Amino acid sequence: MFPTAVAGDAVVGTVFVTNSGGQPVTWVVVDREGDHRIRYARVATGRDAGTVDVRLSPAGSHTGVTVTYELSALTPEGSEWLRRFAADYPSMMQSWESAIAKSLAAIRRPAPGR
Repeated sequence: MFPTAVAGDAVVGTVFVTNSGGQPVTWVVVDREGDHRIRYARVATGRDAGTVDVRLSPAGSHTGVTVTYELSALTPEGSEWLRRFAADYPSMMQSWESAIAKSLAAIRRPAPGR
């Protein structure tokens, strides 16, 4: 959700809010390098805060993606959440890869009747 109208969702300074297990998380685009890198600050009030760095790189006929989270717990509950997050990270990245591939396939699929 974007609390205010935005010129683009990857413009430095853009703010948006997501939901993580019932916890609102505020994100801010803090810097960007063209179409190959974007870094976000994120805060889940009372739980954790930090940055997320997303880098794209050529990988043959595909694109490689490296996502780096640097998060700190803000509470004991946040420490437990971070422990679970780290344990589930590989499966989360796999689900993202599948969702992105499905979305891209839908975009590339010609519309019926064309």
